[in-house]
Amino acid sequence: MKKLAIFAEGGTEQAFAEKLLLAVGGERRIQIRKQRFRGGRRGGPRTRSASTWVGIPHGSADAKYYAQIIDCGQDERVKGDLIENYKSLTQHGFDAVIGIQDVIPKTHAELHLVKLHLRDRLPTKPINPVMVLAIMETEAWFLAEHTHFPRVHPGLTPTTVSKAAGFDPIKDDMEARVRPAEDLHRIYQAVGCVYEKKPQCIQRTVDALDYESVYLELGDRVPAIRPLIEAIDAFLS
Repeated sequence: MKKLAIFAEGGTEQAFAEKLLLAVGGERRIQIRKQRFRGGRRGGPRTRSASTWVGIPHGSADAKYYAQIIDCGQDERVKGDLIENYKSLTQHGFDAVIGIQDVIPKTHAELHLVKLHLRDRLPTKPINPVMVLAIMETEAWFLAEHTHFPRVHPGLTPTTVSKAAGFDPIKDDMEARVRPAEDLHRIYQAVGCVYEKKPQCIQRTVDALDYESVYLELGDRVPAIRPLIEAIDAFLS
């Protein structure tokens, strides 16, 4: 069984990674374990939530792939949690490790520095982790997958979306947006819906995405997602 660990900045990235893995890997071939890491400030211990399992049931011998997706709680913890758990992952036979975080609260002007230091202190052998940086937020990926809007609400036509947003998600560069989550909320509000950083709102949007389009096409529109797609593709090959 091949094993993958994903350290996600928060619940948005965790939910997206779960759906992408299930869509690409196949629900009858992959077993996913989800956890939340919290705490650890002022020298206190990092705590872990109970595991939630999706895909092939825990303990099944039918799983071809195993993925552990950890919600780290904030972008500053992604690299730290990855480094702290790296030795254990290698000892337990993991094949690949991915970290996902966004740029906010840094700005576009600071993006070059974020990229420059993204891999600082990361171990590279025997596993070379892939670090994925969502510019400026993961919600930029959701904006770029513009076919999802009418699946959230039939009133979210291309005309309604572009009028509410003040830009065109079909044609414009979503990585140039300053606050993609706020853009998404403003668009949804045009039909009386909301987008908030709450599990039910995140899951509704994540469930509406077209993962074939995400997997095959989105990297051409939002280059920052390409390392994630390529890493998952390599893991599942």
